[in-house]
Amino acid sequence: MRPRAKRHPESGEASVEFVGYFVVLVIPLIYFILMLSQVQASVFAAESGASVAARSLAIHRDDTGLARAQVDLAFADHGLAGPVDMDVGCRICSGPEEDVSVTVRTQVTWPLVPGWTGLGVVPVEATSTVRVDKVVLQ
Repeated sequence: MRPRAKRHPESGEASVEFVGYFVVLVIPLIYFILMLSQVQASVFAAESGASVAARSLAIHRDDTGLARAQVDLAFADHGLAGPVDMDVGCRICSGPEEDVSVTVRTQVTWPLVPGWTGLGVVPVEATSTVRVDKVVLQ
C-alpha cells in the first residue's frame, strides 16, 4: 500500500511569512508616519513661534529677547529642541504702513538616514508679518 497524501500541505510557514511581511511592510510604514509627524510638529512650532514673535515685536519694537523666548517656548510646547534661527526684518520700515516680519528656520533630521546622502535633513521655514499700529494723539 502507498502512504496517503497529507490533507494539510502547510507545515507552519504562515507565522514566518507573517513576520516577514510585518518587517518588510509595516515597520517602514510606521517609521515614515513617525518622521512625518516630526516634520509636521516642526512646521506647527515654526509657524506659531513666528506669529507670536511678530505680534510681540509689533508692540515692543526693541525687545528681540522676548520674541526669541517666545519662539523657544513654541518649540518647547511641541516637544522639540534644537537649533532654531530667528530673523527680524521689515518690508515697509517707516511710515503709516510700517510692519515687522519674523522668519523662523529649523531643520528636522531623520534618524537612520546617513548624512552624506543629503536626504536626512528636512528644512522648515515660517514667516509672519504684522503691521505696527501707531496711535496719533492730537
